[in-house]
Amino acid sequence: MENKLRAKPNENSTVIYGKLPPQAVDIEKSILGAIMVEKRCMDEVLDLIKNPQYFYNDVNKKIYTAIIEMNNLGRGIDFISICEYLKSKNELELVGGYFYVTNLTKSVTSTANLDEYCRIITEKFIKRELIRLGGELISKGYDDTIDTFEMKEDAEKTFTNISIENSKDGFEHISKGFLDDLLLLDEIRNNKGSLTGVDTGFYGLNKITSGWQKTDLIILAARPAVGKTAFALNLALAATSSKVNPVGVAFFSLEMSKKQLRYRIISNMSNVGLANITNGELSDQQMLQLQQANDKLSNYNLFIDDRSGLTIRDLKSRLRKLCRKQKIGLVIIDYLQLMKGDIQLKNVNREQELSKISRELKELAKELEIPIIALAQLNRDIEKRTKDKAEPQLSDLRESGAIEQDADIVTFLYRCENYVKFKIAKFRNGKIGQTMYHPILDFQRFKEYQEYEPVIISSGYNPYEDKKLIPMQEAIKKSEEQLLRIEQNVAKLDEDEELPF
Repeated sequence: MENKLRAKPNENSTVIYGKLPPQAVDIEKSILGAIMVEKRCMDEVLDLIKNPQYFYNDVNKKIYTAIIEMNNLGRGIDFISICEYLKSKNELELVGGYFYVTNLTKSVTSTANLDEYCRIITEKFIKRELIRLGGELISKGYDDTIDTFEMKEDAEKTFTNISIENSKDGFEHISKGFLDDLLLLDEIRNNKGSLTGVDTGFYGLNKITSGWQKTDLIILAARPAVGKTAFALNLALAATSSKVNPVGVAFFSLEMSKKQLRYRIISNMSNVGLANITNGELSDQQMLQLQQANDKLSNYNLFIDDRSGLTIRDLKSRLRKLCRKQKIGLVIIDYLQLMKGDIQLKNVNREQELSKISRELKELAKELEIPIIALAQLNRDIEKRTKDKAEPQLSDLRESGAIEQDADIVTFLYRCENYVKFKIAKFRNGKIGQTMYHPILDFQRFKEYQEYEPVIISSGYNPYEDKKLIPMQEAIKKSEEQLLRIEQNVAKLDEDEELPF
């Protein structure tokens, strides 16, 4: 039987698997001709086609490369100057001489559809790249010397790079969307409980951070047995059950199993002690409470991954896959020092390895546009200090390296007598501060140390635990006052012929 599989095509071959690759040579010629005919077309094309590889035809590719080089040198561009530049590089005859370059200008009928031409060229290039990637994967798949997970990571990275490169937004006028911003700022100003990020579940923490913000890398560091996993689970539950802005949560646990985490979460939600759940010493009433908590939990988008030996490559791959299927708004990793470096890293110490991991976590937060909270261990030095100097410092991060530099927020959780203090030691986009909590670890819960009365006018309710509801009359009155202010502002805008900014 004839073998249907074809050998991997030569990189310079014009035929792949018996077919010509996707291309539009005539449109390529029209684009090049437009650049030579009208000066304005140069900037427009360069903004949309940044790489000569977008061109399929080798001759057109060489000419566009020359155009980019000339533009970088600040030279004027027309068919004569291009010919002279190619001649100086001994490439004029390779592209067909004066005849070919001159004919490019004759292929231009109109420059009105230049954007559409560039879009077509881009689409053809993306298809060729996908075909090339598929061919490489087939070839590598039969090679036992290539690491499977490295091949998988490279493929995912290539797909992501293609997507990002061709979906970047261009410049935007500063005033665009400003009216929407004004309305949002007015709401935040008059509604102190408003969130711009993911709900933390704690009034004081929300007040400092306005919620966990997209693309931020947050480090939550503590010594063992302080309750950082319990606190992280509180953050996860608050985010996914928020009445203000519920989001999906991905929880990567490198220390505890899914079963252990489930017990902690159910204890928190059911008011049944963790020890009772673990030992099975449960009354009929407690069993009913557990069932009710589980029914409630089934409505939350909380996903747990407890597979051991997690590398940064594994995490990125699994998270990208989950984000394609679910709307994830927060990622929590428990904990950073248990993550492993990639296999290919040789002769690298642990601090350098963790520095690379933290950098890639920050890049991942930006790529997926979600906040990532990474738990971390503090070193032992803090326990050797006198009581009045026992507060953690940034230098106390175990195997810190570049962690504190990559993080947007660095926080510490530590015990102070009969309460736990949550200290924000670094806040790239805000002010540092601290909050205090009563740890109720029998139920894996933290309660704010001080009582607050948050006012959330837009919703009429208080989403935070152990707080009184706003009296309805007060909420209505403040809502009416806010609406009156907005109506007055709108009326003033209507009176003006132009916006006052």
